[in-house]
Amino acid sequence: MHRLLAFVRCCACSLSGHLSRSANVSVLQVALLVVVCFAGPTQAADPVVTQVATNYASDHSCALMTNGAVKCWGDNVNGQLGDGTKTNRSTPTDVSGFSSGVVAVALGENHTCALTTGGGVKCWGLNSSGQLGNGTTTTPVVAVNVSGLTGGVAAITAGQSHSCALMASGGVKCWGSNHFAQLGDGTKDDRLTPTDVSGLTGGVVAIAAGSIQTCALTTGGGVKCWGDNIGGLPGGTPQLLTPTDVTGLTSGVVAISSGHAHTCALTSAGGVKCFGNSGDGRLGDGTTAPPLDADRRKWAHQWCCGGVGRVGSHLRRHDCRRGKMLGS
Repeated sequence: MHRLLAFVRCCACSLSGHLSRSANVSVLQVALLVVVCFAGPTQAADPVVTQVATNYASDHSCALMTNGAVKCWGDNVNGQLGDGTKTNRSTPTDVSGFSSGVVAVALGENHTCALTTGGGVKCWGLNSSGQLGNGTTTTPVVAVNVSGLTGGVAAITAGQSHSCALMASGGVKCWGSNHFAQLGDGTKDDRLTPTDVSGLTGGVVAIAAGSIQTCALTTGGGVKCWGDNIGGLPGGTPQLLTPTDVTGLTSGVVAISSGHAHTCALTSAGGVKCFGNSGDGRLGDGTTAPPLDADRRKWAHQWCCGGVGRVGSHLRRHDCRRGKMLGS
């Protein structure tokens, strides 16, 4: 029987247990510190932790263990740790009902979702906009099944208050907050259960949710996005109600990752291209233009995030070193 050799020794943890975001610590340093938290003084024959998940806006973190168990820690005011309480935890605590059988986890701002070995999805935490997908707006402290997603899911991703699933068939379903059209179903109505993303019933290989926008990578290597249109994608509207091709990225892309107001793409040539809000230099093109309007200006500091699952997992880091603004 494997012994738990990894332990948490994050000296930059805040009182509520999440990683401190001081002005003197870069996003990359914080991401690396998360990984170091699980590096014990000795090395196990087999890795104990297979995925570390956090979110640009969350105050909690989770780890997927090699045996399929999930442990979470940090802020728990909305039950986002899934341990049956609303007590903050400064060390990893077991998520109730997940001692095994999980292959990926995705974190929203105040909710968490897990993809099971059977291809089902379960979520827990804040549910004010239906982001747990169980048909209610009740906030549970333990995991609930996402309606209609007991199997057939290949990957999951979570935004601020919405969640999405990539189906094994290549289709995409989203649920939760839709104020910025981030669900891509042609409306701006919140959805308490998974709804099909318009035009994406197949042909998708990866998904990435930002705070209030979502993107998909197609089998042809193209990128489509919907939701908040801060990057000026075709359409000329503040929100894109349905998936829209990203200018210059209709082919040649192998991976995507989205932050609050920007998205980055890894190309088959090994390059990186980014588009969206270039505030704080997050596009990597040498500019630091501020957000476009007062509504968006409130989002000052963003972290890259992305979809996690069998298609590919992303540590939370800034990917835009060589990017340039697209779609303008």
